[in-house]
Amino acid sequence: MKKIVFICAALCPVFFLSCNQSDQNTPGSKEAIYQAINDSAGSYGLDSINSTKRKMIHTADISCRANDVLKVTTTLESLTKKLSGIIEETNLQNETIETKELPYKSDSLQQVTTYRTTASLRLRVPVVYRDSLINSIPALVNFIENRRLVQTDATINYIANEIIADAGLDLQKKSEDLATKSKDLVAVEQSREASINKLVENLKINDQADFATVTVYLYQPAQANIIVVADTDAALVTAYPTAMGEAFVTGFGILKKLLIAVISIWPFILFGVLIFLFRKKWTPKIRLAEKI
Repeated sequence: MKKIVFICAALCPVFFLSCNQSDQNTPGSKEAIYQAINDSAGSYGLDSINSTKRKMIHTADISCRANDVLKVTTTLESLTKKLSGIIEETNLQNETIETKELPYKSDSLQQVTTYRTTASLRLRVPVVYRDSLINSIPALVNFIENRRLVQTDATINYIANEIIADAGLDLQKKSEDLATKSKDLVAVEQSREASINKLVENLKINDQADFATVTVYLYQPAQANIIVVADTDAALVTAYPTAMGEAFVTGFGILKKLLIAVISIWPFILFGVLIFLFRKKWTPKIRLAEKI
């Protein structure tokens, strides 16, 4: 009896030690997470700032003045394709500054439009060709107004997403086995979606780290576009010979109407003439009789 008790007492520490070791190796435990972090730190080059294993995101923003924006735009697009890249966006437009109409001929005008051509490009190339694309730009333009290069280290975020996703997916299987209520199953499903989102975020980081994004803004000095347009105001004005003919016809019409008007009041005219003749004949005689 005493021997059995002694054996049990000797095995108890071993049992508890094995249980402790089992808990330490459980995915999602504090010890397991620490171990995963330490392993990832070496795998992704956290021990060296210049390690090629780091998840570095390269971006560049360049603003330039060019004599021919269209030519530079097409050249950069062609070069991007040669460097196994893609053109995410190209936007070329002419911004009107002012429009004036100046006299040119009697029936036409010169329409002068001043404008500025601009273009914006968002290009993506493999990160190994980033410098090749950027270094080709100065030869295509005549002035670089702004040049900004950025390297964003996303290694820590990548490791965090990876550990969270791995630990979450490992624990979800056990959670599903232990879940007995619908709300527990909902929590498990939400945890699975969170783990998947972390994996998707890492896919995005990988894509950004593998391909550099270069944004180029181009503009050129103001230019003028001159075209000849019809003078609509002059087109509505009657020509001088035609105006003279119309004036003669109009005057003749007025004279005709005046004669008709005079004829229509002939009784009044006749009465006026008779009074005039009467006064002319009899007024001197009346004045002579009054003097006598």
